[in-house]
Order: sequence, then C-alpha cells, then structure tokens
Amino acid sequence: MGVNKAGFFDRLRSCNSGSAMGLVALGMPVLVGGAGLAVDVSQWYVWKREVQYAVDQAAIAGAYAYSNEDMREDYVIRAGQEFAENEAVIDGRTSEPLIGLEDYNGGTDNAISVTASVSKTLPFTGIFLSTPASVTATAWATWEGGNDPQTSCIIAVDEDADVAITLSGNTNIQSGCGVTALSISSTSIVLNGGGNDDNLNSSYTLGWILSGGGVDDGLDALDDTPITENVSGLVNPYADLVPPDNPTPRAAPCEDYNDETPDASYTNSYTVTRTTYSRYYRGDNRSSMTMRTSTQVGESATRQETLQETQAGWNREETVNTISGTETRRGSGRNAYWDRTDTVTVDNYVVTNSVDNNGGGTTTSTVGWLQPGTYQGFDIRCNVTLASGVYVIDGGLFEINAQNSITGHGVMFVLKNGAGIKINGGAEVDLLAMTQTELIAAGVNAEDAAVLEGMLIFEDPNSPGNDRNKVNGTADLLLGGIIYLPASPLEWTGNAGVSSRCLTIAAATITFSGNFTLGNLCPPGQTHTAVVTTNSNAIRLVV
Repeated sequence: MGVNKAGFFDRLRSCNSGSAMGLVALGMPVLVGGAGLAVDVSQWYVWKREVQYAVDQAAIAGAYAYSNEDMREDYVIRAGQEFAENEAVIDGRTSEPLIGLEDYNGGTDNAISVTASVSKTLPFTGIFLSTPASVTATAWATWEGGNDPQTSCIIAVDEDADVAITLSGNTNIQSGCGVTALSISSTSIVLNGGGNDDNLNSSYTLGWILSGGGVDDGLDALDDTPITENVSGLVNPYADLVPPDNPTPRAAPCEDYNDETPDASYTNSYTVTRTTYSRYYRGDNRSSMTMRTSTQVGESATRQETLQETQAGWNREETVNTISGTETRRGSGRNAYWDRTDTVTVDNYVVTNSVDNNGGGTTTSTVGWLQPGTYQGFDIRCNVTLASGVYVIDGGLFEINAQNSITGHGVMFVLKNGAGIKINGGAEVDLLAMTQTELIAAGVNAEDAAVLEGMLIFEDPNSPGNDRNKVNGTADLLLGGIIYLPASPLEWTGNAGVSSRCLTIAAATITFSGNFTLGNLCPPGQTHTAVVTTNSNAIRLVV
C-alpha cells in the first residue's frame, strides 16, 4: 500500500501544535541577553551615581579646607576622608582618588578637583568581554568670599522689615565703617526716603554696605561705597546674648535734686598699668581689616595716680598712643588680602580709693549721684552722675532732657517691658560701657562678662519693644559702646562725638534723618568688631 506523500505534507503544513515552543527557543537568546544587559546597566548606573556623589562631596570638603588657612595644608587628606566616607556599593572597587588644585574662571589655584573610577567585571557582559567595565567621575569645587569676617557699625537686625535702614534728609555720615541690613526685602536699605536723589544734599563715607535682600536704586549715588546685595549668611552678632539683671529697687532720678545741687567732685586714686601691644589686623580690603592678634611687647609698668574727676572712680582702659603700621596688599586673585601691624600703648586704670569732695567721705567706686538697680522709668531732668553698674529700666522711657547732663563711665542700661530711650537735643551726655572687669565686679559671671563687655544700652529681646526710641544728638553727645534694640526701631537725628570706645548702633530698623553730621564712630587705634558674616566661605560645585 503506497504512502500518500502529498497528503502528509498538507497535514504537516496545516498543523500548529508545538509552534510556541519553537518561537520561545528562537527568542530565548534575545530575552536572556536583554535581561543580562538590564542587570549590567542598573549596576553600572549605581556605580556611576555613587562614585559621582563621592567625588562631589570630596571636592566640597577639599575646597572648604583649602579656603580656610587653618586647614589649608590638609585639604588632600580632608577630601580623601570625605570620599571614603561616601563609598558603599563601590567600597574597595575604586581607584585612589586624584585630588589637586585647578585654575577656575580666570583665577589661579582657586578650585579643587577630584577624579576617581570604578573598575569591575559586570555579571553578563563580563562573559563576553575580557576587560572589566570602568566608570569615571570628576568634580570641581570652588569658593567665594574670604576667611575674613565682615564687620559693621550700623546694623538693622529685623529680617522681615520692608525697609530696614533709611538714609534721609541732609544727613552726613562719615563713619567709614560697614552698614548692614539683615532684611531680605528688595528695598532693605533706601537713600533719601525713596531713592530720588534729584535734590540730594547728603554726604556719606561708608566702608561698605551689605544687605540680605536688595537696596533701593538711590544708593547708586554712593559711587565709592562697595554694595553687596542678597548676601547669604548675614548674622545678628548679638542674637545669643542675655541681658544681666539688677533687681535692687531704686527711686526715680532727680526727685531729690534741684538746680542748687553742687557739681559732683571726687578725688580718685588709681593703680595704673601701662602696657604696649603689637596688634595685627587683616581683611579682604583696607576698610574691612579686623584685629586678629594682640601680643604684649616688653614689660608692663605700674604707677599710682590721683585725679580730680566729676564722678566716683571707675575701672577703665585708655589708649595712650597708637603707631599705625603700613597697610600692605598681599597675595593675588581671590587669595589677596590686606594687613597691617599697629603698636598700641594703653593705660589700665584700677580704682583704689574715691573721696567725695562734697562731703560724702571715702567711698568705693560704686558711689555716685545715682546707684545701679531697677528703675520704673528714668526721666533725667537734672545734672546727674551715675555710679558704675547695671541700670535696669523696667517700663517707661529712659529720657534725657535738653539742657541737662548725665555722666556715667562703666555703665549698662537694660530696657525691659517696653522701655525705650529718648535723648533730646541740647543734653550733655557722656556714657561709657562696662568692661569685663567692671561686669564681674557687678556680679556677672566671667563667661557672660566676656561677651557683654562693651554693651551700653541693651533692650531685652523678650521686651514688646518701643516705637519712640530717638537720639537727637549734639556735639556734646558721647556714647561709647553698643546700642542694641532688637525689638524696636531707632530714629537718629543728631550728631555724636567720639568717645574712648567705638559706638555701634544695632536695632530692628534704623532711620537717619534731619540735618546733622555723624563722624567717625571709633577713636584712633580702635576698630569695630561686630561680625555680621559667617567665617565660612561659600563653597559650590562648578564641574
């Protein structure tokens, strides 16, 4: 019986049983290959991401170290440590990172580069390739700014104020120091009330202007003043301070005095120690140099001295002579800086005895017309002398009226519960802040005394504030120390003479108005020390 070949092939051609297995067999290499490649690509991506993050962090750490003089020599070590800290999956599989200096954006040695690679056989492609897969990552980081902190003598600390500092009227400010507003407003500092300088009759000699936000276009008239806007990292230098207390109750000033009160007269005896110091100053530019070190030169000399003065004796330091060194520019590019070395001789007075020539007898340095303590308001309507110490004004107004005088060396005024300050034109004012020694003598612990030294008027940060704060000064206004009103605005409408200590003005907002001249706020040989910027440089990745 013969086989029907034609029928067999017809049946075979029309049969579809088992076709799926054939298709799977044909597609299996593609499926396995695709899965293998997916695994390899995923692993490669993990390596790439981790090694890139590691070199990024290493470059930032190296740049931070190199931009700070104290760590500059260790920048390679710092970068290597940071790289190792950020290895996980790639740990043990990377090459030793290459760390070095680079020239960035026209500068010289102003960036840190870090390059590293990962080399390892991938699970799938390693079957076919004789060499392992490699991933290389590079990062550059540079820094901006400088190691030298910026200081200021006029500081507005309200970060949310629409206008933090106003320069208006026919004001002439020739302080030569920095002006800073922490406000992030686009008009944090305005000139002439709104920037319209068509009738500008003012004159300003300022060291520099810093703003956490922007400044009004009117400040373009200050051609010679460096202005930096949108500064990150501005700080309130007094934010962490806590005012001291003196709960001893005191009567209101002048209630027992009249115009026939005799002038205060004291015979004060002192031990005076004369010391010469070599003081090194450094800064990014001439106007921003701050004292870095103060080293005694030679031996101190001590003498006894008796003086006739208008108040009881007080401990103090007076500058006798200053020989200013040559201001020199060093370095180049972003690493350039200015420095100088001054030779300063000071006398340190320590009171040993004080005699009231009007019959008060032998006293200590705490004797004066008015004593430290807590006052309910402080309205000066007579000529008064203050003993050294802490004066707490608990509510009301600390007001010094025209044609009256107030003298107090080694004093601090603490404003609480909405207390404010008002100094009227024509008043004779000579107030000098406390030294660390005087604060300790007043019962302040040594640690707090060290940071409170120089504070003249201190508004309690927890006070609700007072919107009547006003200083209408004259040539007879001598304020030595820091005026700090963190919760209140301050209006300044008058002159101020140069005391034996720098004057720093810090308030929530500050307005200068009227027709007056505000000259140099520091005596010769001294500079402002209120730091308003952080010491760290601004570090950023550029590659």
